[in-house]
Amino acid sequence: MRVSKNLAVVTFVLAALAAGPGAAEPTSRELREKAAAEKKVQIAALERTVQPVLASPGKLVVEDLRPADAKRNRLLSGWMFDCHSAIWNLGDNRVAPDRIARLEEALLVSLGEGIAGQKLTVRRYTISLNARAAVSATTFEGTGGIVPSLMKQGVDYQENAPPASIRAQCKREEMQAGWFEARDITNNYSPIIIEMDFSLGDRVYLVRSAYSAEVEPWDVFEPRKSTPIIAAIVQHAMAKAHVAVADEVARPE
Repeated sequence: MRVSKNLAVVTFVLAALAAGPGAAEPTSRELREKAAAEKKVQIAALERTVQPVLASPGKLVVEDLRPADAKRNRLLSGWMFDCHSAIWNLGDNRVAPDRIARLEEALLVSLGEGIAGQKLTVRRYTISLNARAAVSATTFEGTGGIVPSLMKQGVDYQENAPPASIRAQCKREEMQAGWFEARDITNNYSPIIIEMDFSLGDRVYLVRSAYSAEVEPWDVFEPRKSTPIIAAIVQHAMAKAHVAVADEVARPE
């Protein structure tokens, strides 16, 4: 029995030696490089899903009553204690210039060609990137002391951790845009929140939808220009929002 045990130990040691350095645990640098490579693959895959800008189907009489500020990229607040801290309005001038056309198409698909000629009045179609949790995690990384600890209260950010645990800074009634709760999202990446207020004929519809992307949008967001990856993420977010639109317009009056 002792011979068998000794032989097993020797065999194990020889196998470990034969495996060489490659059998060692990966270093933190190697793990970071692997994660970066995987992220590049994910981004490239998402970029390939970008669809061309959609022209209006031209079958509804569209009245766009959105304010000018809603149509441009802008940071709602740079003050970290504000309810709208690190929330970006993604305006038509940079992202999804065809959002109204896509809404029009979604309504035609949902309700059929019989609605042709009706009036579609759009008072709101905002697309918000709520990056508060990601920005807070980056800002406070490596800091210590009483003040940073107090400022971090309410921030529960673990990248892409299931279940989703991040939430909006304030209560829904205190926020003009970008509000969401944990049950709206599927991971801890910065969510895209879409909010609509529109009328079709005499009926008024209010729709809100939150979308969790496959990659962290804040890492690839560039405020001053449009990028394929953000275009892809927002198109996926709009597709989800328009499913919510279909559900809403299908409700009986």
